[in-house]
Amino acid sequence: MYEEGKGVAVNVPKAIELYEIAAKRGAYLPCLYLARIFAHGRDVPVSREKAVAWYKKVLANEGSVDDKSEMAEARAYLEIHSVS
Repeated sequence: MYEEGKGVAVNVPKAIELYEIAAKRGAYLPCLYLARIFAHGRDVPVSREKAVAWYKKVLANEGSVDDKSEMAEARAYLEIHSVS
């Protein structure tokens, strides 16, 4: 809601805070959202290092979630940035 301003004012730092809490509890989608925020610099500076770390966490869920396009997105980002 905070990232997209649904029902509240857009507040990406607050969205990041809440995504990190959910990700630490094992939620998959917040990892993807965090990776995208840092990869594209959505209201924060672009951080390749943070995007890589979050995309790696996305891939750690491969096999337990059925999101092939998101897994492909994570693999492509890591490949483009020469991360194995």
